[in-house]
Amino acid sequence: MSFSLLPARLENVQSLKVDDSASNEGASLKSRRPDDAEPEVGRRARGHRFQPYGRGELRRQQGSVSGARHAPIVDAFVAGQPDELAVLKMTGSLIRRCGGDLPAADAGMRELRRAVCPHTGRFVVRDVHMFTAVISAHAKVGDVEGARSWFLHMLSRRVSPNVVTYNALISAYEKAGDAQGATEWFEYLLKQGIRPDLETCTAMIAVFERTHRWKEAADQLNDALARGILRPSLGYDDRRNSLDLHRSAVATGEASSRSGINPCLARNIFRALLAQGRLDERTVFIVGRHGDDRLRQAMRACMEAAGWTPRHPLDRHGRINEGAWVAM
Repeated sequence: MSFSLLPARLENVQSLKVDDSASNEGASLKSRRPDDAEPEVGRRARGHRFQPYGRGELRRQQGSVSGARHAPIVDAFVAGQPDELAVLKMTGSLIRRCGGDLPAADAGMRELRRAVCPHTGRFVVRDVHMFTAVISAHAKVGDVEGARSWFLHMLSRRVSPNVVTYNALISAYEKAGDAQGATEWFEYLLKQGIRPDLETCTAMIAVFERTHRWKEAADQLNDALARGILRPSLGYDDRRNSLDLHRSAVATGEASSRSGINPCLARNIFRALLAQGRLDERTVFIVGRHGDDRLRQAMRACMEAAGWTPRHPLDRHGRINEGAWVAM
């Protein structure tokens, strides 16, 4: 993968050197310190003091985040017990459970650098799933510097990112309100021949909405339609005059999903269909009741902004259906 194709705005990209002498990370692990060639992720920007992670740092960092049963996994591997997949699975679980504790997530990745069994010569190669997990951890708190650093380190190790990795990286830019950075990485994804999916589309629409770039958000919605990511109907049923905002109704390839779409995507679908004159006071908005109820509240706000007074309809048994909205 050529670094010359990376977004031009990224600083010091060319300074990352690819180790052409080995196709995996394990070949030289014994002679390298755990922090060698690792990214100094965005701790300094968030008030953290960067410290190299040594042999036992993971166990000191993880504490209540992962529980005691995760602590000895690398030690057990070094002693020749579990296989490589078990180490990756348990460490990945640890990183995903770190929440906003970024030092703990980073420590999980660094601890794998010493996962070399002296008896068998086996080692653990950090794969795309591990890098995606740590990038996602940084993305969840909007840490662009950390997410980008791990992504670039991933490229330097010749690990190819997939669409989920790109989605995590773009999500970091979205949460930071950096529309330009998100756009550059979206264009880079396309240049690599990777097909964006519903999460990519949603993250891009969200960053444009967050930065009040309404035209770009509408253009991104049309782009997702043109690429076949979204159904041509956008979940709208002309015969029933209803708008179903479940993933299965809005997106292709989501037939088995009963989750609702992201509220920012729902708002942009509402605006698009309203501008086309397809929505009116008699439209039934099917939102369900999911998670923190953000989708339902987003549609209520859209209806009120259109001058309608939302209420819950009655189902066929005469009970209030709180998973739908109609106008009074």
